[in-house]
Amino acid sequence: MLRNLDNDLWVVDHDMRMPGGIDIGTRTTLVRLSDGGLFVHSPGPLSPELIDSINDLGPVRHLVAPNDFHHLYMEENAKVWPEARIHVSAGLPAKRADLAGAEVLGDQAPGGWAADLEQVFMRGAPKVNEVVFYHSGSRTLIVTDLAFNLAGGGSIMTRLFIGIMGMAGRFTPSRVM
Repeated sequence: MLRNLDNDLWVVDHDMRMPGGIDIGTRTTLVRLSDGGLFVHSPGPLSPELIDSINDLGPVRHLVAPNDFHHLYMEENAKVWPEARIHVSAGLPAKRADLAGAEVLGDQAPGGWAADLEQVFMRGAPKVNEVVFYHSGSRTLIVTDLAFNLAGGGSIMTRLFIGIMGMAGRFTPSRVM
């Protein structure tokens, strides 16, 4: 479930199996903003217990798909928190018609979180279109596919994938990035 990392900062780790039995997981990061609302970075799969835990932290105000790959659970999260504003990476409106009306992320943080988070659009990887965030309150960099920190465990296919991608046992970008 929710794991508290610092004041106003939580993560939820999710299993995520890719084709071929590769499981590197995915992570949702939650930041409580100065106004008491929540910024949900890379929304993941939900359970009734997780929804209750998130609601206990405060109202969800922003659902953020920080790159072109971290959007799979946006619709599920938007149904649970219909009042939340949806923010997406530059490539998602063309990839998903249902996100065409969402606010597109860039270098400038919207007013809803500008007091708590800085952000930068990482140019140079147009198939990813990642936006990274810095939470000054906890001095935490929040990334998705720009860099990995994987222990290298799991199935033989997962270990092989992590090794080939150069991501085993250290904080690093993948060879693809």
